[in-house]
Amino acid sequence: MIDTRQLADEMFSAITAGRHKPCVNTLLQGDLTLAYDVQQAMFERYQAEAIAGFKAGATSEIAQQRLGLEAPAAGFLLADGRYVSGDRIALATFQAPLLEVEFGYILATDITDPVTADEVMSGVGAIHLMFELEIGRAHV
Repeated sequence: MIDTRQLADEMFSAITAGRHKPCVNTLLQGDLTLAYDVQQAMFERYQAEAIAGFKAGATSEIAQQRLGLEAPAAGFLLADGRYVSGDRIALATFQAPLLEVEFGYILATDITDPVTADEVMSGVGAIHLMFELEIGRAHV
C-alpha cells in the first residue's frame, strides 16, 4: 500500500530543494483515488502559496489510455510555476522536459457548484494559447 502523505512529503521536499521529484505516474499506476490523495496532501503543504488556476488533463480517451487512466484528471497550478513571455527557464532543473501546447481559459465568473460542460463554456471570459513545460515525466 502506498503512503500518499509520505509520497507528498517526498515530492514537496524534492520540489522545494530543486531536486527531481519521484515519478508519481509510475508509483500510482493510474489510480486516480491515490493521485487525488497525494494532490490534497500537496495542496495542504502549499496553502500559503497563491493558486494561479486549475488544470484538466487526459481529457481524451487516447491520453487516458497512454497514461493508464480511466477518466480525466484535474489539479491546481501554483502562481510560482507561471512564466510569461521573455522569462528564462533553466532546463537543467528538468528531468525529461516535455513541451505541451494547450488552451487556457479564464472564467468570467467563479464556479462553486457542479455544472455542466455547457454552463462552463458559457462562463468563459477569454481563451489563451499556453505552453506547459513538464518538470519531468518518465514513461516506463
